[in-house]
Amino acid sequence: MTAILGAGMSGLSAAYYALKTSKVAPLVVLEATNRVGGWVRSIKQPDGTIFEKGPRIIRANYQNILHALWKDLTTSRVSKDDESIYSFMERRFGRDIAEKIAAPILCGICGGDIHELSAKSFMPKLVEFEKEHGSVFKVERAKKEAWNMWGLQGGFEQLPQALAQNIAKRGVNIKMENNCEQIIFNKNSVELTVNGKVEKYSHVISSLPAKNLADLVQEQHPELSKELLDIPTVTIAVAYYLIHLLFLKTPT
Repeated sequence: MTAILGAGMSGLSAAYYALKTSKVAPLVVLEATNRVGGWVRSIKQPDGTIFEKGPRIIRANYQNILHALWKDLTTSRVSKDDESIYSFMERRFGRDIAEKIAAPILCGICGGDIHELSAKSFMPKLVEFEKEHGSVFKVERAKKEAWNMWGLQGGFEQLPQALAQNIAKRGVNIKMENNCEQIIFNKNSVELTVNGKVEKYSHVISSLPAKNLADLVQEQHPELSKELLDIPTVTIAVAYYLIHLLFLKTPT
């Protein structure tokens, strides 16, 4: 039996793909809160407006940024093992795109500095496109795949909810309000202390933030715990403003 810690998108996705192999079955997802989705949370207002506490759009629309597209198509490929996201974006699309579009978007996604983030690790597909085709974007490819920004009517929270329903119907046991407090690795099993009680599993998959996992392994593996705590993280705040048309003046 395999325990998956966390019922956010990572934990639910791990369960979805783990169902493809019988080696780790049966599967149990342990979620500390009373809902699935993790950071993905949609809050519906009385007037129907939806505020997203997590992701708000999927896939930015680059096909209308003509200058960036032209620069990409006319820029020669460069063979590099890796480089920063800023270096990659500035080289292929120009300084304005790197500083005014890539930097704000990626800051909102991961809170990191694009001068330090690895292009190869964070956007491997784009790096691969350059190596294979000499260009990140091809006009016909962009049209064919419809590279647009899109969301989900009713909010993004529907995605983890649908995923949870899918894997539950296929035999995954999703346990809500089951907080894992400690992990102890034995020779042939893993002991999890959940809500004060010890449970044994053959495998454990963690989708928890590094700092949370650090607390769980600290007693048995203090060095690992320290390394997990050393992984830098940031806090991102999202502010929404809902303005009713009643308060907006019509231009004269």
